Amino acid sequence: MNTTDTIALVNVIVTATGVVITGFFSFLVWKATKETANIAKSNYLLAEQIDQRLSSVKTNAKEIYIKEIQQNINSVLQFLFRGKLDDEIDVELYNNASKNPGVSYEQLAEYFTKDEKDRILLLWEEFNNYIKDFWTNKEGVTGKLAEGRGSIDAEIKAAELRSKFISLQTYFERNI
Repeated sequence: MNTTDTIALVNVIVTATGVVITGFFSFLVWKATKETANIAKSNYLLAEQIDQRLSSVKTNAKEIYIKEIQQNINSVLQFLFRGKLDDEIDVELYNNASKNPGVSYEQLAEYFTKDEKDRILLLWEEFNNYIKDFWTNKEGVTGKLAEGRGSIDAEIKAAELRSKFISLQTYFERNI
């Protein structure tokens, strides 16, 4: 065997070795790509399941918060319907009436739409303003109509509030 044949033989061996090694690494890359695709698919399915469970948990939490708000609406409605006698209010009913929805601002922001959150917060703000405007003086809630405030004005505002609280209660009953 001469030098040229030896060089040719070495070239063939090196080339064949290169082809085999390239084929082996290509196989490894293909296998890794296939495994990565399977893992990605599994991750996607897991993410979907987690999203469904979170959605279910969020729905359940919202229902619990709605029930809490409804209980507080009922306490306010009891006060607004039964708590006023002429130019006086039943201070015990007032004390039992919820001065807030019973759900934190963060919970409202997370579980309710912006419109629902705004409606809830504004309604309780109106209720607290009603108490402040008609039934308090420097010492706080007195049980007597604030000086200079007419009982007709207080009754009109109470009627407006009753209507708004009933409307919110009805909205929740229809959307649970």
